[in-house]
Amino acid sequence: MPDKGVDPILLASNIVTRLHTVVSREIDAKDTAVLTVGAIHSGVKANVIPETAGQPLPVLCTGPAAHA
Repeated sequence: MPDKGVDPILLASNIVTRLHTVVSREIDAKDTAVLTVGAIHSGVKANVIPETAGQPLPVLCTGPAAHA
């Protein structure tokens, strides 16, 4: 029942959208930070909702305040 399931790709894309606001809205403008979502890994079959999704998240920053 696809209408009863949770789509991890949709959840992952919502996380990416929220993460795009972290650097611009929550890091002090004087600090430097880069947050990159370079890929979302999930499923290998067409037309099937996968069970999981994963996203590697490398984070680069210049100060301890941005890293926290």
